[in-house]
Amino acid sequence: MSSYIFAICGAMLDQRKWVAAYVAPASAKARASGWFASRWSSVAASSRGSPVTTNATTVLVNDPFPGVLEVTVFPILDFARIRAAMLDVHYEDPANRYTRRQRVRLTPELTETVVRFSIRNPTLKRYRHELTIVRSDGTTEQRTVETEENILSIIG
Repeated sequence: MSSYIFAICGAMLDQRKWVAAYVAPASAKARASGWFASRWSSVAASSRGSPVTTNATTVLVNDPFPGVLEVTVFPILDFARIRAAMLDVHYEDPANRYTRRQRVRLTPELTETVVRFSIRNPTLKRYRHELTIVRSDGTTEQRTVETEENILSIIG
């Protein structure tokens, strides 16, 4: 029995990196093959799925995370007085050793954006966001808020 490791490529959410190990059939006459998927992230521990045996020629891999945290951001900023603005969204689930971070650069053209994290604990929706504003005169302002709200109006 031989095995091969290959990466599943494409537009993955949350910068996830999926790797599947393919296990070839034991003989040329055998039709079934097996595989398992593992997930790695630069900010979280890896997780490995259960081994699967199949005769299928196409394999669909479901997201192993049962929940989603989706935050819609509406920036209302006075860019005539602002040189730059960034919103850092930070989610942490210590029980599962799982942390996600995403930075959104706020621009005059941006009227709405969505920050989306797949999460292990669907009941844990608390996250922190930090707004950093660099004013035209060079002064910097930072505001940090912890919340469970799924709609943010960023005013500044």
